[in-house]
Amino acid sequence: MIELPEAVTLATQLDKTVKGRRVATVVANHSPHKWAWFHGDPQTYDKRLSGRCVTGATAHGGMVQLDFGLHLLVYAEGVSVRFHQDDSKLPKKHQLLVTFDDGTSLCSTVSMYGGLWCWEAKAVENPYYQQACEKPSPLAEAFDGKYFNSIAGAPDVQAKSAKALLATEQRFPGLGNGVVQDILFAAGIHPRRKVNTCGTAERRKLHRAIRRVLADMV
Repeated sequence: MIELPEAVTLATQLDKTVKGRRVATVVANHSPHKWAWFHGDPQTYDKRLSGRCVTGATAHGGMVQLDFGLHLLVYAEGVSVRFHQDDSKLPKKHQLLVTFDDGTSLCSTVSMYGGLWCWEAKAVENPYYQQACEKPSPLAEAFDGKYFNSIAGAPDVQAKSAKALLATEQRFPGLGNGVVQDILFAAGIHPRRKVNTCGTAERRKLHRAIRRVLADMV
């Protein structure tokens, strides 16, 4: 699954690699996958994106977004994205293939499940995406102690485990099992420890661990 450090790294790589390239063709759902999620009819992706240039790539939580001006292409969950210089090594099965007019391409496959969403930039109604965009990234200055305590100190999380606090219900978009174990280890807090048993000093340590571990991973 794509988690925050991987999303940031992938977005940086895509921004350097495909920014400015113009789309020639798009093939969506070439190899049907029960748990590959599209927005609307995947057969319309070619019409939406062909002829448009990539203007940039950004990360939002555990999602990676390619900006095409009027449309956005968002990769989420278990999507694997690979850049190809030509079609000689393209996999036989894929869920989304974006080919540029210089012959290069981005080929995406889904392992267990994943989102391959092409949205109009001003008409996104996906709550997971919206939360990932609206909430401050743990790598940003806005993710300070006051913000963290507003979530960790909320009444509805006090009976939950430390792991559940960090990894469930999109409290911290982009955090999952892949990073949470390292964060809790660095903070010296057992994953099953109840939030209401953590004092001020431990919450402060957990907040610092989130920022430090994720920054180190990136």
